[in-house]
Amino acid sequence: MLQARAELFPKLSATGMPVDLAQFEAIYLQGDGQFLLARDEGEIVAAIGYLPYDGRFPQLDY
Repeated sequence: MLQARAELFPKLSATGMPVDLAQFEAIYLQGDGQFLLARDEGEIVAAIGYLPYDGRFPQLDY
């Protein structure tokens, strides 16, 4: 995941390990987050992780 993240978002690669990945099990396996993989004959071809909205954008009325 970190390699793909660094390729897609090079500026983020210098920021270190994201909290959600450092605490993967607690957040995605036991918590409210979800992490999905798409595979083609066993090879991972896509992945996405998502978390409940945290309200960090006050201009959005959710």
